[in-house]
Amino acid sequence: MRKFNWWLVVALVVIIGGLASYFVVEANSNDQVFRSISHTGANKELFNNYEEVYIGKEVKWEGGESFPLIKDIQLIKQDGEELDQSNSSIQINLYIDDTGETNVHYRDTYENKLLKESYVSVQDYQMESDRFTLVFETSLKDQNYQNDLEKLLITYIEQGKEKQAELPLRSFIFKN
Repeated sequence: MRKFNWWLVVALVVIIGGLASYFVVEANSNDQVFRSISHTGANKELFNNYEEVYIGKEVKWEGGESFPLIKDIQLIKQDGEELDQSNSSIQINLYIDDTGETNVHYRDTYENKLLKESYVSVQDYQMESDRFTLVFETSLKDQNYQNDLEKLLITYIEQGKEKQAELPLRSFIFKN
């Protein structure tokens, strides 16, 4: 009887340990619903000659078959604060390019002008496919700007529930 109790205790410890391990792994798993599938950058020298540079970043939805409504996208700095328009070093406006044609452009050609006119706001954007091109309209005010942007915070509504997702943001302005 004593041997049976010992095996019962060991079995319970193994089961409880296994369940605890499963839930720890599940809680820490990477449930990314948005994923960056391109990384485009602009040479810092472009900003010497052009006031605004448009940089596209393709983003893919991997959160299921129904497409969410994007409420807003914010740029978050390394200190956890949102990048706002009062920043004296860099100013960025975000748009969505439904055509997916924005890579990097900076000249005021007729084609680029038409492309810019087709951009839509990131606020209340209803996704209709599993990917979109996020456009950074970037004005570099300080040539000594050191990238302090860490991530994109995407607020979206999926199946009636408001959710947030973070997407890491690598530097998209580089030196030669």
